[in-house]
Amino acid sequence: MICLIIVDAWKEVEDTQFPMLQRQMDTFLAYLNIECQSMKLYHKIDIFHDLTGREKSNYIEMFDGIQSVDKIDYTKYDVVLLCGAHLNVCIHSKYLKIISKHTKVGVVMNLSLSFPKSDLVNTHIPKIPYFYYTQLSGFTQIQYYFYDKYIR
Repeated sequence: MICLIIVDAWKEVEDTQFPMLQRQMDTFLAYLNIECQSMKLYHKIDIFHDLTGREKSNYIEMFDGIQSVDKIDYTKYDVVLLCGAHLNVCIHSKYLKIISKHTKVGVVMNLSLSFPKSDLVNTHIPKIPYFYYTQLSGFTQIQYYFYDKYIR
């Protein structure tokens, strides 16, 4: 069985430096909600929210409840996957908390949003297994390379 943890699907995001962040989050969470609905139909999966103590967005359903990553019983899962907001910030810090509790933990790249001021190159944790989700195949582990050059 799969455990998917949606990280920080917050109702309100405050960041005056990035005025479009709230709209990006709302749109992304509406998309993530549709993908999670399909997962519940086609795959054996529990979907939890870790909201870091904040209010959940209205753009995404509750699914299997709100749990801190510290309180989930990982023994009943074959794999624990993280997605949500934001790559290389909250998702990666939750990964570091979980990896000591479960041997197979990964991040779903196409179900995760990168933070606008995040630098994927310099904050990448190289040993994290990355996955890609499709309705047909479920979660497929992928190789993901971060190069040190930017195109701007």
